[in-house]
Amino acid sequence: MTITMSGQTMLFIQFLLCGGTLGILFDLFRIIRKIIKHGVIITAFEDFIYCILSILIFILFAIKFNYGTVRWFMLFACVLGAIIYFKTISKLLLKISYIIIDTAKKPLIFTVNLSKSITKPYKNFRHQKLLLKKK
Repeated sequence: MTITMSGQTMLFIQFLLCGGTLGILFDLFRIIRKIIKHGVIITAFEDFIYCILSILIFILFAIKFNYGTVRWFMLFACVLGAIIYFKTISKLLLKISYIIIDTAKKPLIFTVNLSKSITKPYKNFRHQKLLLKKK
């Protein structure tokens, strides 16, 4: 099947957007890692999930915009779109999301510490009561 020059240009732009979409997805995983700290195994599992989702998104773009045919310039455009996203918008998005996360954490940590300090005397009282029952 022959694609016109304007059709190829449109495909290139669509796959630039595909690369940007994959960049946003990766940043979402990074934001989740900032919120919930986890070890190497879970990080590796998340990376595996990201790879699977990336492949699926690329295939869905190929099916939707080029009848499932994959061409080299589409792969190149996807990688270029991700690079452009990471060099421009990603830094701003991560900075804003980290500020929001840090701002939201402070009242949450304060609330947890407050509840611990309120319940601590009760725990000590209950512990003393249990010790008295054992005697």
